[in-house]
Amino acid sequence: MMKKAILSVVLVALLVASLVMLSCKHLGMKASQAKELQPCQVAVPIVETIYAGKECVCFSPVFELYNPNEQGIFLSKFTYELDVGDFYFSGQQVPVSLYIPPKGKASFVGALPAAWVGMSLWLMQVKGVSMAQAMKEVVSLWKAWGAKLFNPKLKEAWKKAKAHSPDFVFYGECEISADGVSTRHTYKVTYAVQ
Repeated sequence: MMKKAILSVVLVALLVASLVMLSCKHLGMKASQAKELQPCQVAVPIVETIYAGKECVCFSPVFELYNPNEQGIFLSKFTYELDVGDFYFSGQQVPVSLYIPPKGKASFVGALPAAWVGMSLWLMQVKGVSMAQAMKEVVSLWKAWGAKLFNPKLKEAWKKAKAHSPDFVFYGECEISADGVSTRHTYKVTYAVQ
């Protein structure tokens, strides 16, 4: 009888140990999968001009994210900023809750205003030029974006200016999560202006 009791205790202990080891292995696999999350691939397939007036131009970039992972992920934060040639435009932090399936895509739309006054002041600070010179440097870009002449004193410069816009360079940070683990990564993507 004593041998049966000892054997039963040993079998139960082995069974419990096996279950603990299996669950630890399973948890370890899940943790290693989450730690090895690959970053999303970010693309900007289109940037639409949603408003072009005298004072400002508003752009609407479409951000497309591809999940290269074997598991679904959640995008919880997304930030973006924009450089266009000599100009910097502060973007936004978008509080999103977007599920991206394994090897799948998801997209959303952003918005970004550009004001000629801010652009001129930016050039004054960065290049150390006068406001008059800075406004003249904004003209070719403003014309390329389909906006209207913002200052009647620049009518002659407007006529002479050739419309030209450098490519849009978006950059920022994504925060993704899966299985309770979050990771952040930066991105940089160029949209070729046509």
